[in-house]
Amino acid sequence: MPPEPSRREIDQSVLGILREEAERERRARKQEATTETFAEQAELGLDSAPQKPAPRTDMPDSGTGWNAQVDAPPVPPSQSKRERLPDIDQINSTLSASSDRVTDMAAWKRERDSRRSSFRSGFLGVVAIAAMVIAVYALAPQIAGLHPMLEPPMTAYVSVIDGARAWINETVPALVARLVDQLPATTGN
Repeated sequence: MPPEPSRREIDQSVLGILREEAERERRARKQEATTETFAEQAELGLDSAPQKPAPRTDMPDSGTGWNAQVDAPPVPPSQSKRERLPDIDQINSTLSASSDRVTDMAAWKRERDSRRSSFRSGFLGVVAIAAMVIAVYALAPQIAGLHPMLEPPMTAYVSVIDGARAWINETVPALVARLVDQLPATTGN
């Protein structure tokens, strides 16, 4: 059985920093628990902030308020149901009209079409570049015959393209064979 490694002692300055940090956190949590975070909204019929509910006795209290019951503020019996509900005219004034939604839909369609258009233009750009590469390769003898200075670069270009074609000719059949080997065997014959 290997010997148990010895515990390293923590430097006293580090311990002091950790203690200060723990004390600061404790004070911040205590202050957070005593700070009132409720905002009064008079238009909803809330006259004042609700009283802090009594903590539940069936769970231990850790001092963070996680187990406090949240109940709706009591409604005075003098108010009718109609007086307690929000004003329907005020709600309707904040809703958007159907014409606004139509313009939003139109904007969404324009955005979608622009994304499609950018894909289309990117795809067509790659196809155009490939067509130019193939055209220069196919017309290399005529381009080299236009001027004697063009013959060395065109010969180098054709040799690079020929090398790429040879690599593809060697690699693709091996890749296809490997993929076919990985397919599950079919028993339909």
